[in-house]
Amino acid sequence: MSSEQSILGRLNSLEKQNRRMRRIGIAAISIAASFLVMAQKPSVPQTLEAKEFVLLDSSGRRRMADQARCARLVKANMKATQEQSPEVYKTIATYLYEYSTKSQSCVMIMNYKTKGNDGNPAIQVLALNAVTMQPMSGYKDIFLIPEGNKQEIIDATNFLFDKWSK
Repeated sequence: MSSEQSILGRLNSLEKQNRRMRRIGIAAISIAASFLVMAQKPSVPQTLEAKEFVLLDSSGRRRMADQARCARLVKANMKATQEQSPEVYKTIATYLYEYSTKSQSCVMIMNYKTKGNDGNPAIQVLALNAVTMQPMSGYKDIFLIPEGNKQEIIDATNFLFDKWSK
C-alpha cells in the first residue's frame, strides 16, 4: 500500500506542477501577445474623405459651416478690395477673421498701414463686421499705434480678437 500511496502522492504532486506550469505558460503567452499588440503602430489613415464634416458647438450650432462661410466671405471681400481699390489693399498689413457666436457675425481684425498724428508710419487696428465692412463698435475701439511698436500692435489685435470673436 505504501508504494501505491507514494505513487498517488507523486501523481498529485505532478498534476499540481502540471497545472501550475500550464498557468505560467498561458500568462507568458498573454504577456508576449500584449507586447506584440502594443508594439504595432496604430493604423492612421493618410486621408479623410467625407461628403460633409460637421462640428457642433455646445449649443448645437454647426461651427465649421459658420467658419467656412466666414472664410469664403473674407476671401471675397479681400479679392474685391484688391480689384476695386488696389490702393487700399496695399495698406493692409495683416488681418484675422473668425465667425463669432457672440455677435453672430464674421469678425475681421484688420491692421492697416497709415500715418500717425505726427506723420510717422503707424498701424490702425480695428474690428470689422465682414458682412457690412463697418467697425464692430463704431469708432470706439480703433487703435492707432506707431508702426515700430510691435507688442502694442499685437496686444491691440488680441484685445479686439478676444472681445469680438468669442
